[in-house]
Amino acid sequence: MADFLLPAILSRLNARWLASGLAALALLLASAGAALAQGPVLAGSVNTDATPGSVAVSGTTAYVVNIDGNTLQCFDVSNPASPTLLGSVSTGANSAPYGVAVSGTTAYVVNFYGRTLQCFNVSNPSAPVLLGSVGTGTNTNPYRVAVSGTTAYVVNYSGNTLQTFNVSNPASPTLLGGVSTGNNLRGVAVSGTTAYVVNSGSNTLQSYNVSNPASPTLLGSVSTGSNSYPVSVAVSGTTAYVVNASNTLQSYNVSNPASPTLLGSVSTGSNPAGVAVSGTTAYVVNTDDNTLQAFNVSNPASPTLLGSVSTGANSNPYGVAVSGTTAYVVNQTSNTLQTFISAPTLSSVSPRAGRRARA
Repeated sequence: MADFLLPAILSRLNARWLASGLAALALLLASAGAALAQGPVLAGSVNTDATPGSVAVSGTTAYVVNIDGNTLQCFDVSNPASPTLLGSVSTGANSAPYGVAVSGTTAYVVNFYGRTLQCFNVSNPSAPVLLGSVGTGTNTNPYRVAVSGTTAYVVNYSGNTLQTFNVSNPASPTLLGGVSTGNNLRGVAVSGTTAYVVNSGSNTLQSYNVSNPASPTLLGSVSTGSNSYPVSVAVSGTTAYVVNASNTLQSYNVSNPASPTLLGSVSTGSNPAGVAVSGTTAYVVNTDDNTLQAFNVSNPASPTLLGSVSTGANSNPYGVAVSGTTAYVVNQTSNTLQTFISAPTLSSVSPRAGRRARA
């Protein structure tokens, strides 16, 4: 009888040990998953032209403008682990392209020293072609561009203006209107009929009614703090996110653009240069300490750091864009485009779900 019962007893004990082991393993994986999910992870890197200043992403293509290289480059990022150069086009000698935006099959570039807005056909990213160009005016020094519908919005660092351009025919962009802003504009974002700009010289975030692009009008303004030097802005829903060279990421309630109000703030790395938002995560690049940081902004009143990753010693990251769970960073000194992915949260897979998957 004992000989008959012993195998059954051992079988039950082994099953219990196995179950305990699996539960412990699940907890270990869950902890590892939670740790991995805390920040972005470097996936791939590719060399760019000299001094990349801005990046935009559309579909499986990343577009980079190079300030000293005076070029617009197109990269295949269908595999973030292995970005590859597709094509390149000159923006003009000594043009110094600082900003790029993409809409459909057209890339829009602003040239700081060339003082132009250019439109490029990128329907074939392997062979981008200049379609048309328009001047922004003497001593304007355009810094960034955003596009919504058939209108391009340009902020001029030295001209202290927000300009609107009709780009319904990219071969012949035309100036629609303009409005005075604060001093030394560094960033622009458009949501619906409102354009948001940050002024590094005036320490302000301003909102403009652009329902009639030919006549943009100031709606409201809010201080970002004394000596804050705001350098970049992104908008998601009713929240605007601003990074300041004084090492902060701020979130503002813009549900009423006529009265933007500060919701919350969190410290960043040293000398942040750009911000991009996807879902409940804000991504910030810090030029002086060579990092990309991810912040949880699910509660904009209380943004919290998720994690940080190095972009490389002396890389000097300057621009960031996000598409889905992939962040794209351009580094001015190392002359690289890097891709970072968010690590999967293994804790989202329960032991029970694991058993179903194996069954």
